[in-house]
Amino acid sequence: GLAIGWFRRRQREKGAKGVLILSVVGNLAILGFFKYTDFAINNINGLLGTAIPALGLLLPIGISFYTFQTMSYTIDVYRGDAHAQRNLISFAAYVCLFPQLVAGPIVRYNEIQQQLGSRQETLDRVCGGMCRFVQGLAKKLLLANSMGAIADTVFSLTRLWHTQYLVPAALAWVGAAAYMLQIYLDFS
Repeated sequence: GLAIGWFRRRQREKGAKGVLILSVVGNLAILGFFKYTDFAINNINGLLGTAIPALGLLLPIGISFYTFQTMSYTIDVYRGDAHAQRNLISFAAYVCLFPQLVAGPIVRYNEIQQQLGSRQETLDRVCGGMCRFVQGLAKKLLLANSMGAIADTVFSLTRLWHTQYLVPAALAWVGAAAYMLQIYLDFS
């Protein structure tokens, strides 16, 4: 909503910069609250000898990415690099853009604005997307995690030879190959 208001008024009008600062500070405050409240409470207790109970906050999954995605959007709209998104579904698709959410980096809104506006949902595309998702999930759960277990086992064997940290060369290659496959399959 703020972005639409900025776009209408343009970036140079009075108050637009203040609203941008408020948006950025608000986003960072939410992120800081979830990430650092218990840390701050524990430090205060340690320094002052108090017994303030920690809140035990659960960190929402992907909060940093969501925060920086929305900040990228508002900054791009403020600068005039992008038009404000009027479609809530398109905005949510940008913020929750799954492939880059798990692998990074932050994608600026103005880089994909046109793609969001020109996408078409058809039954064939939805089914195709579901198939790709299931294939990727299978790669992750069945193949990548199995390779990771092999690599972890091989790499933990160095504890058995704790005085020299040596493992047989063939076993080291098995561990390295399994680790390579794990990384490849995780990102493919």
